[in-house]
Amino acid sequence: MKKILLSMMLGVFSITGSAQGNLQFTINRSAQKDISETVVNALDLKLKQVMNRNSAAAADAYNVFAIDPSIELTDIVSTEGMVQNVSVAKGNLTLIAKNKIDGAMYYQMTIPVKGDAFGNNEKALLKMISNIKVTDPAFTRFIRISRQKIEEYYDANCSIILQKAKSLSDQGKYKEAMSYLSAISPSLPCYQQSYELEKEISANIPPEVQHDTVVVEKEVEKIVEKVVEKEVEKVVEKPVVI
Repeated sequence: MKKILLSMMLGVFSITGSAQGNLQFTINRSAQKDISETVVNALDLKLKQVMNRNSAAAADAYNVFAIDPSIELTDIVSTEGMVQNVSVAKGNLTLIAKNKIDGAMYYQMTIPVKGDAFGNNEKALLKMISNIKVTDPAFTRFIRISRQKIEEYYDANCSIILQKAKSLSDQGKYKEAMSYLSAISPSLPCYQQSYELEKEISANIPPEVQHDTVVVEKEVEKIVEKVVEKEVEKVVEKPVVI
């Protein structure tokens, strides 16, 4: 019986460990001011496609692991005096894997980007974003190394991580605390403490409320014509005797 219970516990730990080893990332929008909102939107969409392609996109809004993107423009040229102006944009795309809770930065990668298009500089910048390939192995390497660096950071700061998670829980930020602990793998010395803290925190998370579908019936005002019967006075003619 003890062997069966031990096997079950190891199974739970291995499942939890595999989930923790597959950390997900939220893409933060670029905050730089030297590119337009249209270019920022294009970059945001492209990086989300990259994360989805590598199964690393976080669907949970409470996820604490994020990626800060930025583009450093090294050269932007526009030819004039021709039938169609050609603009060329060159720069470097930098990605930083970080923690939204404590601001820790785990890993940074920079890749060169380039785009040219007929028209103004804006079109060249959009082409530069369009030229970023979601299948580029550099992104896969970036995600893999970022996950590895996160585990190394958690290994070196295990006790501090537990204290921070407990503090988040005390503030009522239960889901953030759970996400903050998710990078503690079974190989780390504080895993058992983390496991116990996760159980304590999860007990405070209220269950998701299933809302019933409400059908709203629209009231239609119906005009009813009222038929008024008129009383007709009957006149009975009686014979008059002369």
